[in-house]
Amino acid sequence: AELKLRVAQGAEYRLEESVRMETELIELRAEKSMRTLQVESLELEKKKLTASLDEAYRRHKGEMEAQKQNYFQSFKAYREIFDEQKLLIERRFRSLLEDSIQDAVFLASRNSELLQV
Repeated sequence: AELKLRVAQGAEYRLEESVRMETELIELRAEKSMRTLQVESLELEKKKLTASLDEAYRRHKGEMEAQKQNYFQSFKAYREIFDEQKLLIERRFRSLLEDSIQDAVFLASRNSELLQV
């Protein structure tokens, strides 16, 4: 293209210039082809890495959901055991309180009997 422009403008050129320009043109075309292959290769690598990242995210999200469910189940089991233990302790203390009240009533009546005698 540069050669045609120079000829159109009436400039003279030599065979060495023509060879140099043709060689440069061939080199530039080869470099363009190489760069195109590099871009295609990088796009393919990007696509693979994006797919890999998406898969890792999906797995991570699944694992987090599984852990969350495990934590909920563990807390639920803990809460059930806690409530059961609390109920047992409450029953025990109510029983002890009833026994204490009965003992207090018995001792009060026994004390009254002994004072009357």
